[in-house]
Amino acid sequence: MGIGKEVRNTLLIFQKDFGKILLENADIEKFREYAIGDNPVKYAIEYYYKKPLNQCSLKEIIEGIVTNILFQNSSDSINYSDDGDHYSINISHSLGINMSKMIVIMQECLLKAYGVELESKFSERSVFFKVYKNPGPVKYSALKGLTK
Repeated sequence: MGIGKEVRNTLLIFQKDFGKILLENADIEKFREYAIGDNPVKYAIEYYYKKPLNQCSLKEIIEGIVTNILFQNSSDSINYSDDGDHYSINISHSLGINMSKMIVIMQECLLKAYGVELESKFSERSVFFKVYKNPGPVKYSALKGLTK
């Protein structure tokens, strides 16, 4: 149970209904500043694979995103597919629009740091990513201001 001790000071566990209430009242701009400044998903991926982000393959990054979201238990379902020139990631959840925004912010920060081109779309219950295999900037951000 080594991971329990390591994440003990980073996790706060409470009921999903309570989490939804907290998310409904979250300051998304402050969260964006946190995500851009600290990029916690990047560190989660690096910890998971025990190597720097730039040494991970894109497939490892995609699988790391899925693993991270599953570990957080913040989605009702998540899946990805390799669609030739890009990966598609589909996430559904029941935690409201702010959760969708937070998922987009976190994953876009990670993928931007990795240097791949992506598109994102979201709604109150769903988030969709198209992550291109060729390097490049964020093609379309569902959240304005992230690509500053």
